[in-house]
Amino acid sequence: MRAAQAPRQGLELERPPDAQHGRTSDLIQAIDDHASPGSEANQVVRNFQGLSAADQQDLLNFLRSL
Repeated sequence: MRAAQAPRQGLELERPPDAQHGRTSDLIQAIDDHASPGSEANQVVRNFQGLSAADQQDLLNFLRSL
């Protein structure tokens, strides 16, 4: 049996999923904005930036499909 998940706080369906806090509607900018000194997201940002342009586009297309 699958455990129920609590609803995400602040989720607004009319906003694109990449604009988590309403700061940007651009996925690449949203990814880049998560990089900062000491951030746990830094490795993920570097991983994304290390992808080929085609792989980055495939990932962005997938994220937009969610």
